[in-house]
Amino acid sequence: MGENMPFINRELSWLEFNRRVLMEAVDVDVPLLERLKFLAIFSSNLDEFFMIRVGGLKDQQEAGYKKVDIAGMTPSEQLEKISEKAHELTQLRQQIFTKIKKDLDKNGIVIAPEVDPELDEITEAIFDEEIYPGLSPVTLSSANPMPFIYNFRLSVYAVLKKGGETFHSIIILPDNLQRTFRVKLEKTYFLFAEDILKKYLHLVFPDYEIVDSYCLRVTRNADLSLEEEGAEDLLVSIKKYLKTRKKGGICRVEIDGRLPSEILDKLAELMQFEKDDVYVIDDVIDMTSLFGFVGEKPELCYESFKQALPAGYNGKTDIFAFIKKKDVIMYRPYHDFTFVSNLVKTACSDPAVVAIKMTIYRENKNSTIMENLMKAARSGKHVSVVIELKARFDEERNVDWANMLEEAGCIVTYGIVGLKIHSKNLLIVRKEAGRIVRY
Repeated sequence: MGENMPFINRELSWLEFNRRVLMEAVDVDVPLLERLKFLAIFSSNLDEFFMIRVGGLKDQQEAGYKKVDIAGMTPSEQLEKISEKAHELTQLRQQIFTKIKKDLDKNGIVIAPEVDPELDEITEAIFDEEIYPGLSPVTLSSANPMPFIYNFRLSVYAVLKKGGETFHSIIILPDNLQRTFRVKLEKTYFLFAEDILKKYLHLVFPDYEIVDSYCLRVTRNADLSLEEEGAEDLLVSIKKYLKTRKKGGICRVEIDGRLPSEILDKLAELMQFEKDDVYVIDDVIDMTSLFGFVGEKPELCYESFKQALPAGYNGKTDIFAFIKKKDVIMYRPYHDFTFVSNLVKTACSDPAVVAIKMTIYRENKNSTIMENLMKAARSGKHVSVVIELKARFDEERNVDWANMLEEAGCIVTYGIVGLKIHSKNLLIVRKEAGRIVRY
C-alpha cells in the first residue's frame, strides 16, 4: 500500500461502515430486539460484501491482475487486509451476540438454547415432521464424492463409526427448510433446524455411532461480470450468467469452531478454498435468520411508526385532480408511498389514460404495480417499460417480469449497455377535454 496515498481503499472503508452498523447492536439507547436486528443487518451486509466485492477481487487475483487501485493496493493486498478486518469483525459480532442473548434470556426469550430435556418431545416432533423428510445424507467415499454445496446453503458434517471403521457424511439442509422454530413455554424458545438435526442424527444413521457433528456454510462468488461492450442482447447475457452464478468459486467458509483441523484440511482440498477464507463461528451460523425474532416483544422494539399520506389526500380523492392543484413532494420514510402505487393503479384502469411509461429497478414477487401495468396493456393502453436487468440479486426476477410484461403487450427495453438505471420515473399521458395532459 502506497505510504503517501491520500485515498482510503473502498473495500476497507466499506468494512468500517459495516462496523458502525454493528456498533448499533451495543448502543444501550437501542431497544434490545432492535439490537438483535442490527446484528442481522450487519450479517446480511457482510454476506453481500463477500459475494460481490471479495468475489470480484478473487477473480482479479486469479486472472493475475496486479494493477493498484486509487489507494495504491493490488487485489491480493486488498484481500489480505479484508481478511484481517473481516475476521476481527466476525469475532466482535460473536461477543456482542453472546451478550444480547443473555439479556434476552432475562426477558423471557431464549435463542439457540443448549439441548434442554424439557423440549425433547417438541424437538423430536419437529425433527420427524419438518426436517427428516427433506434430508439426503451423502456418506463420502470413492463412489460418493463431495456434493456441490450451493451459495449460503447450511450443511451438517457428521463423523460416524461402525464396526471399528470411521465414516464421514455430509447433509446439505434443503433451501426451503424452515430455519427456526418458535416454542412458547414459560419462556419463548427459538430453535434452529441444524441444532435439532444434530440432536437426532442417531435417527438419520440408526446403525452407526455418532462420533461428532459440525455445521458449515459457504459463500460463493456472485459478482456479475458481464462483458457488456458489444453484447447485442443483454437479456441473453443475463440469462446465461444466472445459470452459472450459484456455482461461483468459494470466497468464504463459516465453520463450527470445534471442527478438527484434519477435517478442515480435507474439506479445503475437496471444496477448493484457502485457509484465509475460513471464519470460525462458535454459535449460530448465518445470523440473517435473527430478523425473524424482532417482533417477539413490542416493548423490546422501537414504537411502531405510521407513515402519512400527503396532506389533503385520503386515498379516496380523485388522484389526478389532487395532483392538478399542486406538485406532491414526499419524503422517505415519513410518507406512505402507496400514493404512487395508487396513482399507477388508477392510471391503468382510467379510460382517459392513453399511455403509461415507467422505469423499473426492482419489484416484489407479488407486485401490484406490475400486475396493473400488464392489465393496462391488455386493455389496449400503450405501456412502455424500461426494466433494469442488472438489479443486483433480482436479475432472475426481473428477467421473469420482463417476459411477462412482453407477453401482456407492453413495450419492454432492458436498460443501457454499460450503465445501470436506478432512477424511478413515471409518465402518465391522459386525454382531458380533447387535449393531452402529462403527469
